[in-house]
Amino acid sequence: MRRVLERFAALRQAHFYIALAAVVLGLTYSFFIYPRLAEPFDVGLDPDNYGKLGYGLLKTGTLSYYPDTEPSLARGPIYPLFLGLSLKVSGELYPQSVQLFQSILFGLTCLLVYWTATTLWGRNIALLASFVCAIHPFLIWYTARIWIETLASFFFSALIASTLFLGMKPGIPGAILVGVILGLSLLCKATFLVFLVVLPIGLVFAMEKRTGWRLALLVGLTASILVLPWTIRNWNLTGKIIPVHLLAGYNLQRGDSFVEHYRKAPLSHSELWDMSIGEIDELQSSLLPRLRRWEQEMIIDSVFMHRSLGRYLEHPEFLLKKVVLNGVMFWTLGGTPPKSVFISILQIPLVFTFVIAALRMFRLQRGFTIQRMHILLVITYYIIHLPFFAVARFSVVLVPTMILYGASLLSTDAESGDRFALDSHDGGLS
Repeated sequence: MRRVLERFAALRQAHFYIALAAVVLGLTYSFFIYPRLAEPFDVGLDPDNYGKLGYGLLKTGTLSYYPDTEPSLARGPIYPLFLGLSLKVSGELYPQSVQLFQSILFGLTCLLVYWTATTLWGRNIALLASFVCAIHPFLIWYTARIWIETLASFFFSALIASTLFLGMKPGIPGAILVGVILGLSLLCKATFLVFLVVLPIGLVFAMEKRTGWRLALLVGLTASILVLPWTIRNWNLTGKIIPVHLLAGYNLQRGDSFVEHYRKAPLSHSELWDMSIGEIDELQSSLLPRLRRWEQEMIIDSVFMHRSLGRYLEHPEFLLKKVVLNGVMFWTLGGTPPKSVFISILQIPLVFTFVIAALRMFRLQRGFTIQRMHILLVITYYIIHLPFFAVARFSVVLVPTMILYGASLLSTDAESGDRFALDSHDGGLS
């Protein structure tokens, strides 16, 4: 394996060829393969109606489900903005323009993986990690779909790369860069909100204490400044503090229903979704004639949150069962049984490889390092889904980072333990 990597590494600009290959694979899948799979396999293009939100921003300047002009609180603004800009520059060529830009983001994600891995373990390991990313079916799959995963994967990979850069070169520019990426991630998906606390704390422990505190505060401040205008927008609309978007209660209720019916369709997200959809649709329909969209969204989320939390208080064993099942479904549950089996074949070995690599790194390194913080971010992103709602689609965000850390198993012990490992006591680079 080492000889193969060394020969490949001898190619000049090999990492750019890999990134270009990722873009080409994304476009090939999006334009030629996906259209032939969509109808026979019931693979919806935009099941969450993000396209309508993109058109709403483009046509009305409001985050609304076009042609409806009522503002929505259900989603963050960054992915709809990404869609709206794609439509704007392409003369509203949809969905091809979005698929093109998502394929480019896919290629850029591979470059981020390459830079991070080559900084930590050298060019050979980096080329392997970026190559695996470029051909990974699960990552390619979402370049064609109007779903948030390709953009969120890019942001997560950018957070990993930027925090490593900050650890190598502590300073204000690096801290602002991390803060901007974190802020955009928050506006992309509210799941990232927990990083507003976890990431700065991790930086404090991974860097020299005095410098770490200052830079961590700057990271948090920069991210908060980016999120603040959207929080003010939500306050002006509702009189409530909603940092990014709603759906916490909705996702709790949806996850509860999946657990209730899990034995009836343990390998089919589509069937579990159909079993859970009746009550939600009934409540939405009953409110529709009387309330505006954002009012419906607030009431529905509040009702579902109250129901789920009350249930957990009365039956804590149900919450435990939910956490355990979500822990499995996060890595394995696809739309149909064949999809779930295929996803499991991809994800389960990756999980084990990542865990082994993480344990090896913890054994070899001293103190709390930037690499340990990366592992913490992956674990945090996983854990935050467990009480709510989990399907394999959500795990895509972590795949590039897990691949690059899994590839580190091919490095020597010295490289994994010492190369650019920040020691928490002296703040230096080992």
